[in-house]
Amino acid sequence: MPGLVQVIHTWGQRLNHHFHVHTVLTGGGLSVNEKGKVDASSTQWVDVDLDDAETRTEELAADFKTLFLKGLRGQWEKGELRLPINLADESALQSVLAIVQNKDWIADIQGTPPEYRGQSENQHVFGYLAKYVAGVAIGDGRLIRVNDDEVVFDAKDYRDQSRVEVSMPPKEFCYAFSRHILPHGMPRTRYAGCFAPNVRKKYLELCRTLWKQSHPEFEDPLEADSQSPLEESTTKEPHDYRCKKCNGLVDPSGQLEGSLTVSLLAVAYWVVTWQQTQAASTQVVPHWRRALAAVIGQRISMPSKNAFINGMRSGLIQPDAHWLSLIEQAIELVSEEVEWPEASARPP
Repeated sequence: MPGLVQVIHTWGQRLNHHFHVHTVLTGGGLSVNEKGKVDASSTQWVDVDLDDAETRTEELAADFKTLFLKGLRGQWEKGELRLPINLADESALQSVLAIVQNKDWIADIQGTPPEYRGQSENQHVFGYLAKYVAGVAIGDGRLIRVNDDEVVFDAKDYRDQSRVEVSMPPKEFCYAFSRHILPHGMPRTRYAGCFAPNVRKKYLELCRTLWKQSHPEFEDPLEADSQSPLEESTTKEPHDYRCKKCNGLVDPSGQLEGSLTVSLLAVAYWVVTWQQTQAASTQVVPHWRRALAAVIGQRISMPSKNAFINGMRSGLIQPDAHWLSLIEQAIELVSEEVEWPEASARPP
């Protein structure tokens, strides 16, 4: 019995419907008895032969299709399956299932990439898995530009492995993204085997004990790190920021506060522009808080698509010390060369 983490993804690179399941499987598991159960008194740790597993994709695809469709039909017979209107009667459902049954399903089996293997690399492995478990249909990193007329984002063309730009009207983009929000109450991530919530604690302790017994030549990664990779580290580790395209190491230019958003950067740009305009006309450099107050006063009196300004207008955002600190950090990013004078006015 291995440990499994299963994640359903509904999207393709172009935000189209592309339903598939990612299953993260441990590299081994607990042996089971003739009844298919784990007997703690006699179970042993069994390693998975990764080289052999990677050659059995067709077998896995066929087995998965058989079990999936069997379970689907079973739910229909029990009245547990909620179907769309066009599949409301049994004949329509069976017609669709017959088409699906005759298609070749695709499975892909891959071991952990070599660059994520090795001792004391638990954080890297979890970072690799987190992309599948915590990802959404599209991340900010793929957005190229956004304006009133279009949203342009980067996508991978799997036919030739090239990168292409995809353009959509804003309403179409919002609709395409919203199609991948799962129904209320449907979990995107499920756990099974040794990771099943009702047995996880007991079985994982047993797995660690048996794994150490069968691999005495390896150092226990948990003991080496003296901390579970799921626990938040209190020590600053050397950075390992990599390019999303070539996976090469890159040097970070800075680190943003987690709450700092594109909306705040837009406000910071307006503040710096206003300050520079005032300085050019009066030779006086207004403090950034005065500039912020002026910008908010101007923008709040007219329609604004900026989330920060709208939050100010509705009262959801109060310009307290936290928000002022974020604004100041955003201003520093927008214009590092501006030397702001000491505060001489109340915050807006």
